[in-house]
Amino acid sequence: MLVCWYNLWVRVICYGLTTA
Repeated sequence: MLVCWYNLWVRVICYGLTTA
């Protein structure tokens, strides 16, 4: 998702969701 790279915090959240 490109949205995951829009902001650092969003990236961290997306990373956590994808690894969960």
